[in-house]
Amino acid sequence: MPSDIANLILQPLDDIHLNPDYNIFNFSSPASKTTLYGLLASAIFLLLLACINYVNLTTAHAAQRAKEIGILKTLGNRRIQLAAQFLGEAFLITSFAVCISMLLAPII
Repeated sequence: MPSDIANLILQPLDDIHLNPDYNIFNFSSPASKTTLYGLLASAIFLLLLACINYVNLTTAHAAQRAKEIGILKTLGNRRIQLAAQFLGEAFLITSFAVCISMLLAPII
């Protein structure tokens, strides 16, 4: 029998970083699942808080938007024009936020 036979086994992907038996990178200790779950819980909480804040700000601007829609409809804008305007504004604000976040991410 040749001695060059390698015994290959499959390994779950999360074992690369979480299981100390498979510490093949040797540059740090394996991560703790409890720490990861704590960070996941705080991230979910922050996302939920951001969603609530967004809904609150949108509700606060609803009265001003209703006046704006009334004036635009009086001036003759159609429904498709209003939808295009509001979607365009949302796209511009989102793309501006993405650009700012891409510039700040390497710095932070």
